[in-house]
Amino acid sequence: MEFVNCILCNSDDTFNHVESVCDRFKKENNYNILECECGMVMLNPRPTINEIEKHYSNKDYQPHYKKNNFISFLYKTAQIINNKSKISLIEKYFKKSSLLDFGGGDGQFSSFMINKNWKSYYYEPNLDKKNKNHIHSLLDLNQFTFDVVTMFHSIEHIHNIDESLEVIYKVLDKDGVLVLSFPNYYAYEKSFFNKDWIAYDAPRHLYHFSPKTIKKILIKNKFEIIESKPVYLDTFYNIIMSTDKLYRFIFFVPFQIILSLLKILKDNNLGSSLLLVCKKL
Repeated sequence: MEFVNCILCNSDDTFNHVESVCDRFKKENNYNILECECGMVMLNPRPTINEIEKHYSNKDYQPHYKKNNFISFLYKTAQIINNKSKISLIEKYFKKSSLLDFGGGDGQFSSFMINKNWKSYYYEPNLDKKNKNHIHSLLDLNQFTFDVVTMFHSIEHIHNIDESLEVIYKVLDKDGVLVLSFPNYYAYEKSFFNKDWIAYDAPRHLYHFSPKTIKKILIKNKFEIIESKPVYLDTFYNIIMSTDKLYRFIFFVPFQIILSLLKILKDNNLGSSLLLVCKKL
């Protein structure tokens, strides 16, 4: 475990305790969520890069989950819908061009884009190299240039964010776009679940960004946001996955989903996840 300075202001002594949360796969493992006075919320202390690998190997962690049940159906359905939504947004800017999915997991989105006639690669250091489209090392990215780089729910997992965004800046074409999504710390549904909110996902989620802090991180690394929108589907997913009792699922989930969606329609910054399109400054 390591205690780290704030990734925004570099302070090491301006943190306040926000929440104590457990690993949903190992309830006996507890972690602290701290908020810096600058507004940045982080898991602190956190597992080191070498220690974190074991926390992704659990058979119940997506995308390793293999059981054919409601959770698996929900995940796969969300994946199909999200893929269509993602390509629709991306093709507002480029069509059938070159794309890097940064933190691409098992490569399913990259494969989806290849099937749509894109030249697509994915960077994923935590899995053994699977195929020619799988880039395993940051150094190997230096030989490429891309029109689009995507980071779908990956930025909150990255130990060295500045280093990663620096590499992305270098490999992204001067007129290219960075498309990223992240769990929103200001999500309305968080108030229903507190420490049991699925998006805390300790210790895999190292950071909890708000619209303000993600903007600051991006500006710090020479990116500006040109489009922002909520991911409505993640509201359904987060609320369902945060609910562990059948009676709560029956009596509370419909109300929680409807109320959350109404709040998001009034204020996009309350979305469960936010999807951003960025360009170089």
